[in-house]
Amino acid sequence: MLKLVVNNEILEDQEAAPRLMTGGKGPPKSWDWLSPMPAGTVFLARPKTGPNTWIIYEFGHGGTHAGNNTLLIPNRMYDQPSNWFWCDPVEFSKVYELRGILEDE
Repeated sequence: MLKLVVNNEILEDQEAAPRLMTGGKGPPKSWDWLSPMPAGTVFLARPKTGPNTWIIYEFGHGGTHAGNNTLLIPNRMYDQPSNWFWCDPVEFSKVYELRGILEDE
């Protein structure tokens, strides 16, 4: 059997150093699915939460400009620029779920 011998009679309180946690899910990921989408893409999206999660909206991607802001054209209103709007693609991607990309036939 081993016996522990301590040669220091002064006991010091030591705070445990913070340890790096490894494994797990890792750092948060950016769920920005809107920015990498090419301009001109027509896609379907729905709100992730709220009373109208059953409604699917159609948007046209007008391009990413002006400091990573994205121009969205709702529901085929290409001829009505007053209904177009700029959005933060990261925040939009947090609120809306991509449901599909429409292809021209």
